[in-house]
Amino acid sequence: MRLLCRALVTLLGACAGESASTPQVPAALTIVSGNDQVDSIGAILAESLVVRVTTASGTGLGMVPIAWQADGGFVYPETTATDPRASRGAAGR
Repeated sequence: MRLLCRALVTLLGACAGESASTPQVPAALTIVSGNDQVDSIGAILAESLVVRVTTASGTGLGMVPIAWQADGGFVYPETTATDPRASRGAAGR
């Protein structure tokens, strides 16, 4: 089984670190680590799947929901959120 990190940012409700006048909107999702791993079905991968969500200016966003999908097989849990410390903006599975 080959797992691909196909993380989808759920844009609705993903305005972490927003102020009353300037909401922070996710603009980019970057794969940090764990992509393209291969293992048998039911096995735990050696490396965590990690992505980073940032604004257009490159600021990391916290608490952005991420939906994970495997290219064959399954991923558990299917959804996570980026690190609540917004400067990191990373999510792992």
